[in-house]
Amino acid sequence: MPVKLAHVTGFPTVSSRLPAWLRSGIILALVPVLFIIIPRTPLDGPIGGVIALSLALVCCWFGGPYPAALVPLSIVVISRVAGETPLFSVPSMQEAVSFVTLTILTTAVGLAGQYQRHWQHDRRVHLRNRQEAERHLRESEERFRLLADSAPALIWINGPDGAEFVNRTYLEFLGVENEIRGFDWANFIHPDDRDDYMQAYLLAVERRQIFDAQFRFRRHDGQYRWMRSVARPRFDSDGTLQGYSGISMDFTERKQFEEALKEADIRKNEFLATLAHELRGPLAPVRNMLEIMKRSSVDGAMLRQARDTMERQLSHMVRLVDDLLDISRISRNKIELKRERVELASVVSQAVEATRMFADSARQELTVALPPNPIYLHADAVRLAQVFGNLLNNACKYTPPGGQIWLTAEARPCDVVVKIKDTGVGIASEKLTSVFEMFSQVESSLERSHGGLGIGLALVRRLVEMHEGSVEAWSEGPGRGSEFIVRLPVPTESEEPEPRTEPSRENVVSARRILVVDDNRDSATSLAMLLKLTGNDTRTAHDGMEAVEQAEAYQPDVILLDIGLPKLNGYEACRRIRAQSRGNAIHMVALTGWGQDDDRRKSREAGFDDHLVKPVEYATLAKLLFDSRANAESRGLDNGAATAPTIPESQHVSVSRFEKHRDS
Repeated sequence: MPVKLAHVTGFPTVSSRLPAWLRSGIILALVPVLFIIIPRTPLDGPIGGVIALSLALVCCWFGGPYPAALVPLSIVVISRVAGETPLFSVPSMQEAVSFVTLTILTTAVGLAGQYQRHWQHDRRVHLRNRQEAERHLRESEERFRLLADSAPALIWINGPDGAEFVNRTYLEFLGVENEIRGFDWANFIHPDDRDDYMQAYLLAVERRQIFDAQFRFRRHDGQYRWMRSVARPRFDSDGTLQGYSGISMDFTERKQFEEALKEADIRKNEFLATLAHELRGPLAPVRNMLEIMKRSSVDGAMLRQARDTMERQLSHMVRLVDDLLDISRISRNKIELKRERVELASVVSQAVEATRMFADSARQELTVALPPNPIYLHADAVRLAQVFGNLLNNACKYTPPGGQIWLTAEARPCDVVVKIKDTGVGIASEKLTSVFEMFSQVESSLERSHGGLGIGLALVRRLVEMHEGSVEAWSEGPGRGSEFIVRLPVPTESEEPEPRTEPSRENVVSARRILVVDDNRDSATSLAMLLKLTGNDTRTAHDGMEAVEQAEAYQPDVILLDIGLPKLNGYEACRRIRAQSRGNAIHMVALTGWGQDDDRRKSREAGFDDHLVKPVEYATLAKLLFDSRANAESRGLDNGAATAPTIPESQHVSVSRFEKHRDS
């Protein structure tokens, strides 16, 4: 559809408002009238002819070529109609020449007018289109700049002469002004990454392909940030490379996270290898001693040595497993301290007694120096003994045979400082802060023989912090020993809790009817044998259904029931036993390798009275049997006399009592 002149200029014209046929009719009627009227006026003569011809040509200019070509004919027809000359008379030669000349002239003027109008129209349309294009270009550039400046990434465009555009984020990152042409951004690349980055860029330019590189870029504050640049090449119409348009993204946090994951994976693999080594280590002497005990010619002294060795190695394995479980609980904030008024000397004594065996076997001299006056703390005695025990055990491992270990305590107004020093391998200065991290080792070579999982010191730091204390390591360097300093707050007199008083127990012995249920036949048989040697009557079962049947037939006083059983798990077996006629009179004990808080909760919900974690010490089991007999007597469910040996409070007990009051 053609564009009208009025739409181009913005001003309406008569020609734009009238149809073409009407404009042609007006021109064809108006011009002849001019040639008829003017001769009848005083302007008749050459001047009138010139005026009439000029007006006719003006009308032809605005009328166009088609009506202009008909103007001479219209003049002849109207002049003959209005004059005396017959309409169809033959014109003279002069009239014919004048007619042809006038026709050519009017047609040419009409064509010239139409061409001029079209040229002006095209020029104005072109001008308007260019203005519209420039406006759209400005708006597009404004939108692009707004979008680029709002982006959190560094956006840039490079040309043959260097940088052509960078966004506001790029400028703020580098701390420079708006001028970017000629800016030497390569100086901001880390020196170790600059050559590789430039080679990758030049290679992408040579191959005319996408550019992708990682490097460290210096921020305005001097910190190097890890960036990833991705750019696409730009080509002109003839395929010439004009440069690259790219984006650089800061992925420092992700890079650090990836490095941490790699480090964690390495340390995890090292830990698993160390764990396998540490677990196999105690098993070797245990197996050797078992082979010795099989020999009939072994004398009593050798048997005692075999027994002591096996007990020592078993204690070492239990300690490893306990440390792993404690770390798991601490990482999930599942450990709760049972704080009370305890004396520091008693806690230290427990830790020293637990470590004495290792020090004696390595012929190490262990010296303990405590203040003469007692120091009382508001602490969990078991966990605090674990702290000092781990530090002493660590000192024994890293001190060569014949070395010395000192444990000293110093009372201060608001706290007590316990120092454990040794003459061992020492700690490098760069590792003094990392020794308390999970799975950290002073030595990481395969030749090291000190052992350990690298979790003991991490456990120490967390337990000390839970007591509102602090722990630090100090060493003069490798081969010059190390020292660990523990600071614990001492409560004031107003803060000290009342000392706990223990109820007295009678030392009487009594037999119980005990059913041991475990799918591991060796475990069930050995425990039943041990209980039978101490005067109890025992039976065994090896799956859940058999346990339910034995409970009905045997009528035991106590059932030591494993959880992971075939046919019927321990939880369901406990529920079915409780549903029996005498089920509520039986003391149900979950004896399992599952010891998390959720496992204890499930045991309690299933109806168990206690939850013990394998391997359980006999002293712990004897204490539990005594308590179960006392509870049965208090409820009138047992008439026998109950006694058990006194169990030292320092004994580590993994028992969680669930007091239940059931109707018999």
